[in-house]
Amino acid sequence: MSAADFSSQENKAAFRTAIASVLATFIAFELHLESPYWAGMSAVIVSSLYSGSIIDKAIMRFMGTLFGAIIGVWLASQLVNDLYSYLFSCFIIVAASTWYFHTSHYAYAWPLLSMAALMVLSQLAFTPDNTLNTAIWRSVEIALGVFTAAIASLYIFPISLRDAMLHQQHLLFGELIDCISILKQQIEQSSADHVPLRKAVNALKSRCHQSSELIELMRSEPGLNQLDIEQYRASIDTFFRAARLLLSFEFEEHAPIPPAYAAHLEQFVNHLTEVQHRHQDKHSVLLPLNTLLGRDECSQNTFFYLLSHLQHCIVKIESLMEGHGHTAIQLREPRDVGEENGLNLMAVGHGQESPEFTDTLSPQLLYPQAELFRRSLKSGLAVVLALLFWLINPSSGGLSGITSSVSISVRKSLYDMKQIAWHRLLGCLAGGGIALAVLAMVELNTRLLMVVLFGFIYFFSYLAYRYAYYMYLGQQACLALVICLAQGGGPALTLSPVIDRLSGILIAIFASFFIVNIFWRTDNVHFLKTELERLHGYVVDRLEQIVKNPENKTPKCNLTELFWMCRKTLNELVSETIKPSREKLLQKLELELEDEALLQAGVCQLHDEVDLTLILAFSKEKSLPMKSMLENVVAMLRTGCSQAEYETQCLALKKLREANEQLNPHPGYLDFIVCCDVMEMMMNIAKRRQISRFHHLSTKSVDNIVGKPVGKPHCH
Repeated sequence: MSAADFSSQENKAAFRTAIASVLATFIAFELHLESPYWAGMSAVIVSSLYSGSIIDKAIMRFMGTLFGAIIGVWLASQLVNDLYSYLFSCFIIVAASTWYFHTSHYAYAWPLLSMAALMVLSQLAFTPDNTLNTAIWRSVEIALGVFTAAIASLYIFPISLRDAMLHQQHLLFGELIDCISILKQQIEQSSADHVPLRKAVNALKSRCHQSSELIELMRSEPGLNQLDIEQYRASIDTFFRAARLLLSFEFEEHAPIPPAYAAHLEQFVNHLTEVQHRHQDKHSVLLPLNTLLGRDECSQNTFFYLLSHLQHCIVKIESLMEGHGHTAIQLREPRDVGEENGLNLMAVGHGQESPEFTDTLSPQLLYPQAELFRRSLKSGLAVVLALLFWLINPSSGGLSGITSSVSISVRKSLYDMKQIAWHRLLGCLAGGGIALAVLAMVELNTRLLMVVLFGFIYFFSYLAYRYAYYMYLGQQACLALVICLAQGGGPALTLSPVIDRLSGILIAIFASFFIVNIFWRTDNVHFLKTELERLHGYVVDRLEQIVKNPENKTPKCNLTELFWMCRKTLNELVSETIKPSREKLLQKLELELEDEALLQAGVCQLHDEVDLTLILAFSKEKSLPMKSMLENVVAMLRTGCSQAEYETQCLALKKLREANEQLNPHPGYLDFIVCCDVMEMMMNIAKRRQISRFHHLSTKSVDNIVGKPVGKPHCH
């Protein structure tokens, strides 16, 4: 480990985790609690890099455990000597917890509620007189651990989410600079290859999603108020919008962008670089484009029209960043890029108006009810099966098997379940093996025990924080270590703690995978296909709503979480070993996801950047079929189109463009062009989706079906 590593966030967090766990275990020993390892385990489980995250998890773990114990005690009083009601109650608790785990904003608390209830109910099988005692003292032990971790997060190397978010925004500027630089290079070289830009935009979106996850942890961050959080959220949403705008330049294929225009992107790169390095004045902004390019050129060119919207995003991001804790900046949309004054900025007083931000997709929409029902049923049955194993053979792992089956079975797919099960098993072997080796070689007193606990918890925690992929494995190793070395009265005198946990994990793995493979085998390929179809339906629904009611400019719920879920599943498939026969399907799904991203960018452009009301009113006045064209595009995306239908729509779109040119100048000229570009892109996607369907339904080549090679078609 280098000297720089000792001052790293991972090293500080590992040190803090070890201190919290050892302190909680020591206090539990001093209080002569029955199972002191629960205090040490709880401190490890809620620990993470950031102080706000630890406090948030500590609160949810305590509340989940408390309410779970209360529910368990009440049910225990009703279920004595009634096996079927007992099993059914356990099933309902786990199934309901799984449902709310996927739909609640407090997802972390629900599995803990079910585990606490099962802890209490498990006592009914062999020691029913101990149910109340278990409910009280497990809650006390867990509360001791989580409060120790929360206090440690505030006073021992606290790591602020505010600092992490500022670092993420710095990285976001770097990603945005890379995207604009790639677009500039593409224009300079007159390249039609959009793959580098798409990859850079995907990297920018991925960084935005990471930043959004940090925002969700900020609700318990000391020193942050709601306005600060909403300003962070607004800046991330604006980065998302900038990413979609960069994809919009891809729509301009009917009229290639002249290479000379690339020079105008240079000022964006230079300005963003200066902002990134904090060399700009507090509220400095770019010069309005019309003062650099000339009013006529700005008002007649869609490239500069899109560029003005990109400039608006950059100015808004900079203003939001500089305005944290000072002023909120409201920016009027640059509907008319030929305005003499360019962008209009109005500083409003602190707290007078919070920045606008886009609502996210609700969890109920993120997971359809049928899928949630299947997952809940799967988890409930897996826990009941593990519980039956324990009732038949009391020496088969018991509580560890029940809690492990909850942790494994709530995952969305076989891939996630395999990862969790494998890491849980390896962590148990690593932590338990080290603990047994120490017990075999050294006679431990209390002080030496604390030193050993601190050293190995620090080691495994550092690995967990340093390498995110192995975070769960490192955490499970810490838990196995604490279980072996912190039994009631001191270190374990037998192998039973390790054997119980190991056998419990094996039973949980068997129960979970048996239920999944017999009833609902949901591999990632099937999951991705289903989610892409659902995503396409949502995007087309949004487009249809915009076409039917263009006057409604209220923010629509965005589909960022659903896009990210599909992207994450695709990345998992890339790292997964799949059959060669499914590789082509994977490539097709990857292309479909890219098309959905383009489609979403087009929908957002119609909603946010284009005055569709003006266009439709002008079209109606001049008897142009813009409204019917948009409705036809919706129908093509929803049900597909034949080659003849596609060519007919292309011809109609060409006539629409010619009519717009003949009527120029008029107020909606540029909006009209952008709308036509978006429709062309959407028609091409509809055709590609139809070709994909023919691939699936027929063994004939695509060339025989459509009469021409597959490629991105153009409407000329």
